[in-house]
Amino acid sequence: MKTNPLVTIYIPCRNYGKYLRQSIESVLSQTYKDFKILIIDDGSNDNSKKILKNYENHSKIKIIYQKKIGMVKSIIKSIKLTNSKYFVRLDADDWLHKDFLKVSVKNIESKKTIGLVFPDYFEVDINGKIQNRIIRNKFNKRNILMDFPAHGACTLFRRESYNKTKGYSKNIKAQDGYDIWLK
Repeated sequence: MKTNPLVTIYIPCRNYGKYLRQSIESVLSQTYKDFKILIIDDGSNDNSKKILKNYENHSKIKIIYQKKIGMVKSIIKSIKLTNSKYFVRLDADDWLHKDFLKVSVKNIESKKTIGLVFPDYFEVDINGKIQNRIIRNKFNKRNILMDFPAHGACTLFRRESYNKTKGYSKNIKAQDGYDIWLK
């Protein structure tokens, strides 16, 4: 594995064995290849560990097994364990379009003042059938942050910009996206 890839995709996982393989494979199938994957298993007691065993020797993947500390603390730990220029969280029950990194990296690298980029996304049913498309607006003077479905997952962060904030709050239990986007 390249020591310092441009992007780290970190996947926090607790009991998402049902979706985990699809999540990991969606990253491995990216058309943009300068990335590594960090998976933190937060004390799963389902079949997640069995699935992760299949990836333990993969050159692009590092897996950490830990006792349960919770999602936000796992997010903070993941960011501290990486040193790539950009990072993105992928929840273990989500998956990425094959061009997600290609498009996101191109957009964030287009201007040094861009601190994060985010995509639209789809809500799908248990079979993966699209139920709804969530369109995330562009920022402008008419839209404010509270007009957006700020989502911590699938948001590509520039580490330099993230480091200028106090980072994620350990006290947030849900909707971590709003917390970090506001910072």
